[in-house]
Amino acid sequence: MDSQYPKRIFHIIKIWLMIALIALILGLLIGFALGEGN
Repeated sequence: MDSQYPKRIFHIIKIWLMIALIALILGLLIGFALGEGN
């Protein structure tokens, strides 16, 4: 059980990093589109 804990934490961190990366890319695309629209 003790050796399973770090794996779970790393898995959660990896998921949050992927979500943050996708959100960043979407934010840049939307910001670029709005900038081009104006």
